[in-house]
Amino acid sequence: MTDVLNRVLGLSYDLEGSWLSADRASVVAGALRRLVQADSAGALEGDGAMRQVAVWSDTPVLTSDSVLVPLMDTFFEHPMLIAFVADRMSVAPRRLSDIVPGRAWLEHRVYRELFVPMGMKHQLAIPLRPMPGTVWAGWVLNRAESDFTDAEMGVAAAVQPLVAAFDTFKATQRGPASAAESPLTGRETAVLHLLAEGLTATQIGFVLRISPRTVRKHVEHIYEKLDCHDRVQAIRIAQRRGLIGEEHDVTQHDVVLARG
Repeated sequence: MTDVLNRVLGLSYDLEGSWLSADRASVVAGALRRLVQADSAGALEGDGAMRQVAVWSDTPVLTSDSVLVPLMDTFFEHPMLIAFVADRMSVAPRRLSDIVPGRAWLEHRVYRELFVPMGMKHQLAIPLRPMPGTVWAGWVLNRAESDFTDAEMGVAAAVQPLVAAFDTFKATQRGPASAAESPLTGRETAVLHLLAEGLTATQIGFVLRISPRTVRKHVEHIYEKLDCHDRVQAIRIAQRRGLIGEEHDVTQHDVVLARG
């Protein structure tokens, strides 16, 4: 557990200073690759209803035509995506070998047409958020030789909230209300965004590099300034006032700050 905690803290240090960076995706990709010793990393978003896929990677081969064309053709047949669709509200990372046995995977169309051109064999996926609708978004980490270990899966599970919060936080930089219009400080606004995403006080502390006690103090100030008494009220008031976006579903998470 200590090793996992150290790796999570290490990722937090890797991401320090990059919240407002124009090259955030590269920062996350590099940090994740180092964290689990992956050969390549990419961010994917696929919309099952629209049959569209968006991909980003700092590994050139993953954005070449030899990979993008088969990716578009096979994405919705990918065993990993099918597994996430079967359990839409889960944000637990998944390992491809847990879904498809080795020999069956080597005979699978997705392996032959997508992974062979990539030069990869193994994959670990970290969702960014639940998929109550038809859109899946997350990070995929690939390896050519050895599979991801159980310990590395544990690390991926530990950093999932941090990676998801990073994605949420960068999106909020385009938020509707300007700092001049908001009664909240910049740090309080950051806490509110992450609170709305369902993070605990400890997880928010990891992201913002502050203690859980300080997080709770910020939450007290948020409640006081918005004249409310709980998380759900705070999020709904903030949404009505344009302080945060409407994308947060306050019914999805039950954050217990006292224990988080």
